[in-house]
Amino acid sequence: GTHSSYYKTIDGKKYDRELLEAAEKYAADGQISKAEAKALLEDAADGKGITGTEKDTLEYALEKLKFTPKAKEYMEGQLKSAEPKSYYKIIDGVKHDASLLRE
Repeated sequence: GTHSSYYKTIDGKKYDRELLEAAEKYAADGQISKAEAKALLEDAADGKGITGTEKDTLEYALEKLKFTPKAKEYMEGQLKSAEPKSYYKIIDGVKHDASLLRE
């Protein structure tokens, strides 16, 4: 169905709805290929680059959906180099230094 919200909340965490739905569609044939993983990353890197929410969404997809070994390796490598654009990350309404959270 069509939802008006940009986000999809799962277990209290916000994810990018369109990105997650695209990943689920790619995974519907059994697994996500490297080409599909690349397409997801390009989709996420729209605008100012990969946001924290988009990165969380891709990490969630990696954890919950099946990727080919090459696709998984590619996605993990790209996500490691993708730094959130915001200096701070808000968790439960509290501002944290984003770089410290990634250590």
